[in-house]
Amino acid sequence: MNTLLQNVGAEQFNRDSFVEAFNSDTRVRNLVNNFDEAGVTLKGGQEPEQEPEDKTVDKMADRATANALK
Repeated sequence: MNTLLQNVGAEQFNRDSFVEAFNSDTRVRNLVNNFDEAGVTLKGGQEPEQEPEDKTVDKMADRATANALK
């Protein structure tokens, strides 16, 4: 969660400030599925999926290298 906050230039949490925000701000409660000593689990379900890797540039580079070596 701190990484997300850092990316948008927002204040980061320590344990005490997170507990205070969780107890007083419904926006924080709406983002969190669970939190304990091990950390925070955000709502959202599955891990984000990565888009398939586009091999077009790699193929073009391979052809260019092969042609240059002829």
